Amino acid sequence: MIVSTLPACIALSFLGTVLAPANPAPQELEAPKVTFSAPGLGKVWAAVGPTTVPDALPVEAQELSETPFGKPVLVAWSRAMAQVGEPETALEDRVRARLTLCLIAKAQGRDQDAWHHFERLGDGPGAVARALPHLWPGVPFQVNPGPGGRLQLPANVALQPAFHLLPEDEGRAGTGPQSMTWTGGLRVGSEALDLRSTLQPEGLEMDLWNRGAAACNLRVTLPTPRNFEAAYTYSDWEQTEDAQAGISIQLPAQREEPWTLFCRLKPAFEAWPGLPKNRSDWFQDRELRLVLDKDEVPSEDMQALAQALSDRLQIPVGFADSQDPPELRSVTIDMGSGVENSPSEPQRKAPSPRQARVRRLLSSVEEFLLP
Repeated sequence: MIVSTLPACIALSFLGTVLAPANPAPQELEAPKVTFSAPGLGKVWAAVGPTTVPDALPVEAQELSETPFGKPVLVAWSRAMAQVGEPETALEDRVRARLTLCLIAKAQGRDQDAWHHFERLGDGPGAVARALPHLWPGVPFQVNPGPGGRLQLPANVALQPAFHLLPEDEGRAGTGPQSMTWTGGLRVGSEALDLRSTLQPEGLEMDLWNRGAAACNLRVTLPTPRNFEAAYTYSDWEQTEDAQAGISIQLPAQREEPWTLFCRLKPAFEAWPGLPKNRSDWFQDRELRLVLDKDEVPSEDMQALAQALSDRLQIPVGFADSQDPPELRSVTIDMGSGVENSPSEPQRKAPSPRQARVRRLLSSVEEFLLP
């Protein structure tokens, strides 16, 4: 049973209901009503009104979608980290930098980091209206949300909702399941959809209803919390293969019973070296070395990663061969095997071993440097 291994504090619920006529123009969609049980998220979304215009993407959509670990994204990450960490940064620039970090984290599969940055966007309603649809219900970066977060999505759209996990001190037993709802303002093609998803102790369940008059086609990639992975995935209670690449669904119209997606989770914990909580003498005479495969030449993307880490941590960051002995007073991190980016599989959720290491590394640096 997975019940004993999943944290009791995690539960996610998605809900969307559209009350508009069957075939309205996109501008006729009502503004969505979004609620959260997690502390803080509702206050952030409350800044968005029905006419709030979402901000523009701070990073190119193609780069976020296809090469989230590439040089342009890492350069944008480093620049945004510097702006957020600088006390003299103007409020408008700080919000823009937080939006950048939020969307980069989402693109890289660092869902909890993305929600952390989202919670700090309250001073920028336009940034909130831009960020939320990419986190929940997880629309592609190429989609531009309408005023107030309205979503008129194309047929065959691929949804990748992010997963919000309460901190353990806020998700203690007795608080009840944590949920999010999205009501109204969501249409795929000409069809209105209802969505509901809940994380049970044994796994994640997502129900979909098509309230329109015709079948609706879309693809959904179910989220998984950090340190877990999918064991089995079912679509309308039939087991699916390679679900992390997305589950294709032809959603029948006017079906009373929901189309149910279910993902049973299993632990996938990876030990990771830690950093001290505060800046200290630990940094003196230190350097960080990223360990690559034997005889591997660092790619342009890996060099950009090393430069970004060096700029933010203010220590030398270089590379080491997996066969080299570690040098005295240096810290080494094995970057694993695989490529930094997989443009041929932009929708795939499962990272290569190297992507997983880069995810963890960037997440650790953000936690170390930013509030």
